[in-house]
Amino acid sequence: MKIVTLDDITLIDSEIPEDLYGGAATADGKWTAAKAAALDYDTGAEIYYAEVEPHRVYTSLVDDNTATPGTDATKWTNNGATDRWLMFDGFMETQSAYDESFWVEIDASGANYVSLFRLQAKEVTLTLFVNTQLITDGDVSTDSFTKGTGWSYDDPNDEYDCDGSQVAASALTQASITTEDIKYLVKFTVQNYSAGNLAGYAGGTSGTDVAANGDYAQVITAGASGVAGVIADVDFIGSVTDISVQKAPKSETIDLDGSLIFDWYSYFFAVQEYKEGLTWEFPQYSPATLRAEITYLSGEDAKAGIMPIGYATEVGGTLYDPEFGFIDYSIKATDTTFGYTYLNQGSYADEGKFKIWFLNTKLDAVKRLLIQNRGAPVVFDFNNSGTTYESLVYYGFISNNQLTIPGPTYSRLTIEVTGLI
Repeated sequence: MKIVTLDDITLIDSEIPEDLYGGAATADGKWTAAKAAALDYDTGAEIYYAEVEPHRVYTSLVDDNTATPGTDATKWTNNGATDRWLMFDGFMETQSAYDESFWVEIDASGANYVSLFRLQAKEVTLTLFVNTQLITDGDVSTDSFTKGTGWSYDDPNDEYDCDGSQVAASALTQASITTEDIKYLVKFTVQNYSAGNLAGYAGGTSGTDVAANGDYAQVITAGASGVAGVIADVDFIGSVTDISVQKAPKSETIDLDGSLIFDWYSYFFAVQEYKEGLTWEFPQYSPATLRAEITYLSGEDAKAGIMPIGYATEVGGTLYDPEFGFIDYSIKATDTTFGYTYLNQGSYADEGKFKIWFLNTKLDAVKRLLIQNRGAPVVFDFNNSGTTYESLVYYGFISNNQLTIPGPTYSRLTIEVTGLI
C-alpha cells in the first residue's frame, strides 16, 4: 500500500488552446488591465483570466467593467476553469477535453508517482524526460546543425528549409548528443510543409514519419552514431525549427481496454469499454518533466478529470477482506401519498476501509506520514505487488485512522478513506 503526498501542479504546456471554454474560444479573449482601463468590458463580456492558476473564465455583469476578475462577485461571474485547466482544478468531474487526443506537460521534479482519474481514453502514453537540453541553439537562431543534401539555413525566419533536392534520406543533426540504447524525447516543429516525410532522429534511429505542419514529440531509443536531430525522406519539402533532444528515462503506452470477456460471444460482440483511471511509477529526477498523451476514438473527445502527481511512500501490505464501495449522491424521493419513488442519478464518491500491516520499526514514520497528509487531498494505492485493481486506487482524504501494535514485530494501520469528486 502506498500513500502519495501530492505536489502543487505546475503546468508547463498543453495542446489544448489556452482560450477554450466548453470547446469554443472565449468571446473576448484574455483579460488585460489595459483593456479594462479602456472600458472595453461591458455586460456579457466573456474573458479568461490568466493571472491566477487555474486559469478561469469570467462573464462581466456590468458595463465599463474595470474590476479585476475574481475580486468582486458583483462585477464578474466565475464560470470555472478553462478547458486546458479543468484537469488541474482539484475536481475529478470537471474534465479537460479535446478532439480525439491531446498532450500535457507538467513539472515532475522530485516526484515518482502520477495518476489519472475520470479518463475517457483508449490509451495514454506517459514519458518522463530530464529538463537538460542536449541540443545547442535548438530555437535555430543560429546555424548550428550539420546539414545533409537539400537542407539550407534560413536566417531571417530562424528555420531550416529542405528543398527536395536530396536523392536519399537526408539528416539535419548535431554530433555527440546521444548514447546507444538510451531513450530520448525528440521534439521539432514542421512549417511550410509541401511534400514527403520528416521524422525525429537519435543515434542513427528514426522516429515516426510525419507529413503535416505541427509540433511533434517522439520517443526514440538511440542507435550508436551519437548524432541527433531530424531526418527527411527523399521527397520531403518543408521547413523545421525548435528542435529539442532530452533524455527520457522512462516512457510507456498504457492500454486502457477494460472490456469484460466471459465467453466467445462476449469476445466477438461485447461493447468496447475502457478503464477510467491509471497509475504510473517512475524514477525520481530533478529537474524533470512528465508528458502525458491521451488518446481516444476517432471523432470523439479524449478527456481527463484530474492528474495528481507526487511522491509515493510504501507503507506496508494490504490485508485481505477490505471493505470498499461508494457514496451515492443521487436523489431518491418517495411520494408519501401514492408511494411513487423518483430517482435522479447524481455524483458518487469512492470510500473504503483497509487494514495495513508493517514492521514496528516503521511505526513513527507511518504516523508522521498520516499527520502530514491530514486534511489534504491524497492518492492512496491499496494494491499489493502483483495486483492492479482500479477499485483500490483513491483520490481522496483520510476520514479515520487507527494504529495498533498487536505484537513484537508488526503493527497494523486501520484506515478509512473518502474519495473526492
